[in-house]
Amino acid sequence: MQICRLDKHVREMKALALQLVPHSFPIKSPQDEEIISCLKQREIVVDGYDLLVYFNRCRYLDIELESLQVFGKYHTFLPFSLVCKVATQFLDDKELSFIEVMHNRKGVADEFARKIYVWTVYYKDNDPVPSPFITKFTPCVYEGLRYSHVDRNQIAFF
Repeated sequence: MQICRLDKHVREMKALALQLVPHSFPIKSPQDEEIISCLKQREIVVDGYDLLVYFNRCRYLDIELESLQVFGKYHTFLPFSLVCKVATQFLDDKELSFIEVMHNRKGVADEFARKIYVWTVYYKDNDPVPSPFITKFTPCVYEGLRYSHVDRNQIAFF
């Protein structure tokens, strides 16, 4: 795995995500999205942690959404300060929403279990706005970073 600066990964991934908007859900089906998902992810090293990041940009009528999923390649859990650092590099620090989910391959905790840290920002006319789709959340602050912690039941994962 090549180690390079986080800002270079961010720049490259954001540029590619912008090009992929017309090929992403909800413009295309979830099955079509799955086909291009490999283009939206990357292995990176940040502060000595091997991470997998998945960055997506999509459009819902006049609302755009950027989302970032971060999880450890070798670790089930990551330091929250690291997760916040990566999130703010990709998404800045305005109108952030956050949800965390556990993922594994077999439906039970096994060696593939990972906590996935999911961050989102919605935009209208290129300005960050509160989520127009989420109604249940808790306002939170972590080391000065303000974000909305979303109720797990508010999100439908494919």
